[in-house]
Amino acid sequence: MFCLGPYETGIAGYKHVYFNSTINTFKMWTITVIGVIFLYESFKRLFALVLSRNLRFSMGFLFLSSIHSHYYAWWAHWNYWNDDFYSLWYHQVFFTVSESISSLLVIKSLDRRKHMSSFAIFMIANIAIFHIFASSWDQFIETVVQHQGHMHQVSTATFSGALFNCHS
Repeated sequence: MFCLGPYETGIAGYKHVYFNSTINTFKMWTITVIGVIFLYESFKRLFALVLSRNLRFSMGFLFLSSIHSHYYAWWAHWNYWNDDFYSLWYHQVFFTVSESISSLLVIKSLDRRKHMSSFAIFMIANIAIFHIFASSWDQFIETVVQHQGHMHQVSTATFSGALFNCHS
């Protein structure tokens, strides 16, 4: 395989995925299989509730809106293991575990025939609020405002700041 630009420097057009017989490859494929099984079982439950007209639509919408965050978490873990890059590992594990807990509570609340506990609502809302604050802090305050990010993280913000701070 040839690469578009050097792998170690900057952002290339694409990156390689290496398949070696290592423990990391086993981890990558394990989370892939587990993720596909959970996705299948979740959608099976969702469609069964839709067909029986017992879906709590607010929780169904919340479930569907969380799919991208789970895909992102899967891809982040997959890339960390593929690249042996662990500086943000524990940060990502925390987000993945907490959003998985929230999603399990949402899936449990999909059936409108079952009582929805105030504890489940409280946990779902608190996890969401905490994620908003935590990601705002590390992805905006530290990266952009305090200029601790890399060039590809702050260049867009700097460019848009220059557009809005025009002096004539």
